[in-house]
Amino acid sequence: MPFDELRNVKRQKVAIESPSDSLDGGDYEDPPQLRPLSEMQTLYLETIDRSRLDFDFEKVCSVSLAKVNVYACLVCSKYFQGRNKASYAYLHSINDDHHVYINLSTLRIYILPENREVTAKNLILEDIKYLVDPAYTPEQIAQLSTRAQAYDLNHKAYRAGYVGLNNINANDYANVVLQLLSHVPPVRDFYLANPALIAANELNSKFGLLVRKMWSSKLFKAHVSPHELLQYIDIASKNTFTITNQKEPKDLFVWLLNQLHAPLAKVMPKGTVIARAFQGKIRIMTQKVVASTNKNTNTVQFTTDTAITTSDTRFWILTLDLPSQLLFKKDNLLNGQAAIAQCSLLQLLAKYNGYTVTSSPGAVRKYKIIKLPKYLILHFNRFPQGMDHADRNQTVVKFPTVLDMAPYVENQTAPLHYKLLGNAIHEVVTDENNGVEGKDRSLWKVQLEDGKGWVRIHDLKVDEIEKELLFLEESYVQIWARV
Repeated sequence: MPFDELRNVKRQKVAIESPSDSLDGGDYEDPPQLRPLSEMQTLYLETIDRSRLDFDFEKVCSVSLAKVNVYACLVCSKYFQGRNKASYAYLHSINDDHHVYINLSTLRIYILPENREVTAKNLILEDIKYLVDPAYTPEQIAQLSTRAQAYDLNHKAYRAGYVGLNNINANDYANVVLQLLSHVPPVRDFYLANPALIAANELNSKFGLLVRKMWSSKLFKAHVSPHELLQYIDIASKNTFTITNQKEPKDLFVWLLNQLHAPLAKVMPKGTVIARAFQGKIRIMTQKVVASTNKNTNTVQFTTDTAITTSDTRFWILTLDLPSQLLFKKDNLLNGQAAIAQCSLLQLLAKYNGYTVTSSPGAVRKYKIIKLPKYLILHFNRFPQGMDHADRNQTVVKFPTVLDMAPYVENQTAPLHYKLLGNAIHEVVTDENNGVEGKDRSLWKVQLEDGKGWVRIHDLKVDEIEKELLFLEESYVQIWARV
């Protein structure tokens, strides 16, 4: 179509109408013209606005909400379906004078409404394709720990992998889980190197895409949004884990590990990367507690059954029970202020030495670890009554630089050393409205070891912290790596 005629069509502002089903389904596309781009069409490439490009959101048409055959406008970053003459992308190109589009599945770039494909390898477009779907060579993956600083479009420095995740509403509880999981080296390397292997499963594919973006050194902005993955998790978990209501990160962690592991087991029968990294085995010894009434004293007596039931089970996470806080805090004062209770990690781990008795409804149990995973996840149970800020356990847990787990593993005589890899922490803040205190709400942050020191990430904020200050906050979930 000559440019003068095209300009007249634009003046008429074609009304957007719903395309017919045959065109809307995405199975049909007008074949692109393969002639070289004209000078005018080449100039269209200069209208691309990289500062507005954002490919982190769910890939659905902004008009029809269709998920098939979706294109992104490289001028305004909106998503539209199709590119034939009845498609929303075609109509957008005429109505809004936006002409450059990328297919979010194939990464092929087109000029609309002329329907010309940009076929020649154009270096000025390669960074956009990489932003949509980053790819890594084995050499690049091996050098991740030594990679130099990267810079975004605004020349803001950042370190690949140590970038903030956008808190869309109340999903910071999910952000800390995603940060921890993406910094476990074998898990990170697997999802960076095998996008084709995981493509068949949507959850693994979306998680892998997020990991590849987090570790990219070519981001346009020094942060990533987990929106697309969290939208899928919301649906897959039947609205259990949403972006609008906070949940305990431990619950999401367990759910996510199970959901990532199950489909991978079909293509990795000798053991998935999730199982090899996190799955351990524990022995549980249970004795029933029987209640009886003494008729003479009219009191209830509890006796322990002599029979012991033993079972071995696999685990992803070891939960540690914090000591009960004092009922009356006035009995625990320091300089007139209520002192925060403290305990050591070794004290809590005694639960798994095979001798410590733990009470549970109708029974008492002892635990002994049979096999430890390479990466050990510990959970501190701060919310025994659910997400209640007032009743949470605020005990500060002190932990060593190197943790020896040998005393808790059956038949383990040699030292079994672990070092801290990541630490998710919890904080409570009170919202204020015009100086009036409102409701308490949780803040979830993550502390990560980066090879040189420690960084703390809260949503988009990334800053360095001293190692000596790690245990001063409410640790909630930790990942320890075997050394």
